[in-house]
Amino acid sequence: MKASMAEDEVQVAPTYFWWSAFNICFCCLPLGSCAIYYSNKVKTANQGGDIEGAKEASKKAMILNILALICGPILITLYILNYREKK
Repeated sequence: MKASMAEDEVQVAPTYFWWSAFNICFCCLPLGSCAIYYSNKVKTANQGGDIEGAKEASKKAMILNILALICGPILITLYILNYREKK
């Protein structure tokens, strides 16, 4: 019984949609927007049964989210420090 359930189970790549939305709002708008684009590609590929395409888009979304999470706070900090020096 378990073997048939495992065979019927479809692999679904993670979309990272909410992480992308968080990055748009709080970290880095451009990178978060690109991550949302790839998150939607993952969703479309998962629904269409394109597992390899979904995994590839998911990996790109994850990388963009990591970059946004790192670069966003650094750029915001640099902007604040630069703004304070001009006053």
